[in-house]
Amino acid sequence: MDDFDTDKDLSFLTSADSLDYVKQIKYNSKKSKGISQLFPNSDPDLVEMVRQMLEFNPFFRPSAKQLIQSELFDNIRIN
Repeated sequence: MDDFDTDKDLSFLTSADSLDYVKQIKYNSKKSKGISQLFPNSDPDLVEMVRQMLEFNPFFRPSAKQLIQSELFDNIRIN
């Protein structure tokens, strides 16, 4: 998980205990590599799609219906 902006990405958490837990994980975690650094030889569009799918806040994460509209699926999509 890339470093997240607390106000934006944790805004969906309603429980103080949940918020404290996630902040503690963030505080105790090492700085992670970006996903593009983990897959340097991959198609940048595919890496971006995976990054979107791993979005921590579900309100900012695209739905499967939105993702399937990507050009990545043009060759296999049945209209």
